[in-house]
Amino acid sequence: KVGLRIAEFLGEQNEPLACLVLDGNDGQGVNAGIKQAAAVDETQIIETIPAERGQLAEQLSAFQPDLLVLAWWPYILKADVLAVPEIGSLNFHPSLLPHGRGKAPNFWALRNNTPFGVTIHWVNEEIDSGDIAFQRGIDVTWQDNAQTLYVKSLDTLVELFHEKWPAIL
Repeated sequence: KVGLRIAEFLGEQNEPLACLVLDGNDGQGVNAGIKQAAAVDETQIIETIPAERGQLAEQLSAFQPDLLVLAWWPYILKADVLAVPEIGSLNFHPSLLPHGRGKAPNFWALRNNTPFGVTIHWVNEEIDSGDIAFQRGIDVTWQDNAQTLYVKSLDTLVELFHEKWPAIL
Protein backbone atom coordinates (compact mmCIF):
# COMPACT_ATOMS: atom_id res chain seq x y z
CA LYS A 1 0.00 0.00 0.00
CA VAL A 2 2.98 2.30 0.47
CA GLY A 3 3.96 1.59 -3.13
CA LEU A 4 0.47 2.53 -4.27
CA ARG A 5 0.58 5.83 -2.38
CA ILE A 6 4.03 6.62 -3.82
CA ALA A 7 2.85 5.75 -7.35
CA GLU A 8 -0.16 8.05 -6.87
CA PHE A 9 2.11 10.85 -5.70
CA LEU A 10 4.52 10.46 -8.61
CA GLY A 11 1.60 10.31 -11.03
CA GLU A 12 0.21 13.55 -9.59
CA GLN A 13 3.66 15.13 -10.01
CA ASN A 14 3.72 13.97 -13.65
CA GLU A 15 7.09 12.36 -12.99
CA PRO A 16 8.16 10.23 -15.94
CA LEU A 17 9.11 6.76 -14.76
CA ALA A 18 11.59 4.67 -16.72
CA CYS A 19 9.83 1.53 -15.56
CA LEU A 20 7.84 0.03 -12.74
CA VAL A 21 8.89 -3.16 -10.96
CA LEU A 22 6.12 -4.96 -9.12
CA ASP A 23 6.04 -8.00 -6.87
CA GLY A 24 4.32 -10.59 -9.05
CA ASN A 25 2.89 -12.26 -5.95
CA ASP A 26 0.79 -9.10 -5.28
CA GLY A 27 -0.05 -10.28 -1.78
CA GLN A 28 -2.00 -7.11 -0.96
CA GLY A 29 -3.77 -6.88 -4.31
CA VAL A 30 -2.49 -3.41 -5.17
CA ASN A 31 -0.61 -3.95 -8.43
CA ALA A 32 -3.51 -2.86 -10.66
CA GLY A 33 -3.84 0.40 -8.74
CA ILE A 34 -0.08 1.01 -8.85
CA LYS A 35 -0.03 0.47 -12.63
CA GLN A 36 -2.88 2.92 -13.14
CA ALA A 37 -1.48 5.54 -10.76
CA ALA A 38 2.03 5.42 -12.21
CA ALA A 39 0.70 6.05 -15.72
CA VAL A 40 3.17 3.75 -17.45
CA ASP A 41 2.41 1.58 -20.42
CA GLU A 42 2.58 -2.19 -20.24
CA THR A 43 6.01 -2.27 -21.92
CA GLN A 44 7.43 -0.38 -18.91
CA ILE A 45 6.25 -2.89 -16.31
CA ILE A 46 8.32 -5.70 -14.85
CA GLU A 47 6.35 -8.10 -12.66
CA THR A 48 8.70 -10.46 -10.92
CA ILE A 49 8.32 -13.41 -8.62
CA PRO A 50 11.06 -14.89 -6.44
CA ALA A 51 11.88 -17.65 -8.92
CA GLU A 52 12.49 -15.07 -11.67
CA ARG A 53 14.41 -12.46 -9.68
CA GLY A 54 17.71 -13.64 -11.16
CA GLN A 55 16.63 -11.92 -14.39
CA LEU A 56 15.83 -8.57 -12.79
CA ALA A 57 19.19 -6.89 -13.43
CA GLU A 58 18.98 -7.66 -17.13
CA GLN A 59 15.37 -6.50 -17.32
CA LEU A 60 16.14 -3.25 -15.50
CA SER A 61 19.20 -2.56 -17.63
CA ALA A 62 17.01 -2.24 -20.69
CA PHE A 63 15.40 0.85 -19.12
CA GLN A 64 18.65 2.52 -17.98
CA PRO A 65 17.17 3.93 -14.76
CA ASP A 66 18.95 6.74 -12.92
CA LEU A 67 17.43 5.83 -9.56
CA LEU A 68 15.48 2.98 -8.03
CA VAL A 69 12.93 3.85 -5.37
CA LEU A 70 12.09 0.80 -3.27
CA ALA A 71 8.71 1.74 -1.84
CA TRP A 72 8.15 -1.22 0.46
CA TRP A 73 9.95 -3.72 -1.77
CA PRO A 74 9.82 -7.09 0.01
CA TYR A 75 13.05 -8.67 -1.26
CA ILE A 76 16.78 -8.17 -0.82
CA LEU A 77 18.44 -6.94 -4.01
CA LYS A 78 21.64 -8.55 -5.20
CA ALA A 79 24.74 -6.67 -6.34
CA ASP A 80 23.93 -7.04 -10.05
CA VAL A 81 20.60 -5.23 -9.57
CA LEU A 82 22.13 -2.56 -7.34
CA ALA A 83 24.70 -1.83 -10.04
CA VAL A 84 22.05 -0.95 -12.65
CA PRO A 85 20.83 2.53 -11.63
CA GLU A 86 23.31 5.30 -12.35
CA ILE A 87 22.67 7.18 -9.09
CA GLY A 88 21.70 4.31 -6.79
CA SER A 89 18.71 2.88 -4.96
CA LEU A 90 16.68 4.41 -2.13
CA ASN A 91 14.86 2.11 0.27
CA PHE A 92 11.99 2.84 2.65
CA HIS A 93 12.49 1.27 6.07
CA PRO A 94 10.08 1.44 9.01
CA SER A 95 12.63 2.13 11.73
CA LEU A 96 14.99 4.83 12.86
CA LEU A 97 18.15 3.20 11.54
CA PRO A 98 20.56 2.00 12.77
CA HIS A 99 17.94 0.81 15.28
CA GLY A 100 15.61 -1.86 13.95
CA ARG A 101 17.45 -3.31 10.98
CA GLY A 102 15.71 -6.24 9.34
CA LYS A 103 12.23 -7.60 9.97
CA ALA A 104 9.62 -6.39 12.47
CA PRO A 105 11.41 -3.21 13.63
CA ASN A 106 8.17 -1.93 15.16
CA PHE A 107 8.11 -4.92 17.53
CA TRP A 108 11.81 -4.65 18.34
CA ALA A 109 11.54 -0.94 19.14
CA LEU A 110 8.98 -1.79 21.81
CA ARG A 111 10.80 -4.89 23.03
CA ASN A 112 14.19 -3.17 23.29
CA ASN A 113 12.90 0.30 24.22
CA THR A 114 14.85 1.92 21.37
CA PRO A 115 13.93 5.06 19.41
CA PHE A 116 11.40 4.54 16.64
CA GLY A 117 10.80 6.29 13.34
CA VAL A 118 11.32 5.83 9.64
CA THR A 119 14.29 6.01 7.30
CA ILE A 120 14.85 6.46 3.60
CA HIS A 121 18.35 5.15 2.98
CA TRP A 122 20.71 4.28 0.16
CA VAL A 123 20.89 0.56 -0.51
CA ASN A 124 24.12 -1.38 -0.38
CA GLU A 125 24.76 -5.12 -0.25
CA GLU A 126 24.17 -5.35 3.49
CA ILE A 127 20.70 -5.33 5.00
CA ASP A 128 19.47 -1.87 6.02
CA SER A 129 22.98 -0.52 6.43
CA GLY A 130 23.35 1.97 3.58
CA ASP A 131 23.91 5.67 4.12
CA ILE A 132 20.90 7.45 5.56
CA ALA A 133 19.26 9.96 3.22
CA PHE A 134 16.31 11.08 5.38
CA GLN A 135 14.78 10.16 8.72
CA ARG A 136 11.87 11.15 10.88
CA GLY A 137 11.25 10.09 14.46
CA ILE A 138 7.87 8.84 15.64
CA ASP A 139 6.71 9.34 19.20
CA VAL A 140 5.94 6.11 21.02
CA THR A 141 3.33 6.30 23.77
CA TRP A 142 2.15 3.85 26.39
CA GLN A 143 -0.84 3.16 24.11
CA ASP A 144 1.30 1.95 21.21
CA ASN A 145 1.81 -1.65 20.21
CA ALA A 146 3.51 -3.24 17.20
CA GLN A 147 0.41 -2.70 15.03
CA THR A 148 -0.02 0.99 15.86
CA LEU A 149 3.67 1.65 15.23
CA TYR A 150 3.43 -0.20 11.92
CA VAL A 151 0.54 2.01 10.78
CA LYS A 152 2.31 5.16 11.96
CA SER A 153 5.43 4.13 10.05
CA LEU A 154 3.52 3.62 6.79
CA ASP A 155 1.98 7.08 6.93
CA THR A 156 5.21 8.73 8.05
CA LEU A 157 7.28 7.13 5.27
CA VAL A 158 4.87 8.40 2.63
CA GLU A 159 4.84 11.89 4.19
CA LEU A 160 8.64 11.95 4.40
CA PHE A 161 8.97 10.92 0.75
CA HIS A 162 6.49 13.61 -0.36
CA GLU A 163 8.39 16.23 1.61
CA LYS A 164 11.84 15.16 0.40
CA TRP A 165 10.99 14.47 -3.25
CA PRO A 166 12.37 17.85 -4.41
CA ALA A 167 15.66 17.09 -2.64
CA ILE A 168 15.73 13.63 -4.19
CA LEU A 169 15.28 15.14 -7.64
